[in-house]
Amino acid sequence: MENRNKLTVKIANKSYTLVSEDSREYMLEVSDFVDQHVKQINELSPCMSAEMVAVLAALNITDEYFKSKKEYELANNKIIEYTKKLEQLQAELDELKK
Repeated sequence: MENRNKLTVKIANKSYTLVSEDSREYMLEVSDFVDQHVKQINELSPCMSAEMVAVLAALNITDEYFKSKKEYELANNKIIEYTKKLEQLQAELDELKK
């Protein structure tokens, strides 16, 4: 790891030091995202332990990730399908021009 960035962030009022090759802005964006999820769960269920809140936040974030990944894969498959159709139509057009 050549260009490592180090950043201290707060999640659920606890400090964590992150070290990454990603930009400090990105690291802050990620930590803010996690903090928002943790705060939301804490507001809905203030009696939960920190461990339970962390696990629920991880489950919610993972759920969002899997749904986004599936949407991406479906969109990517559509692009591939349309690209093949476009190539087929282009080939037909080229044949008609001859």
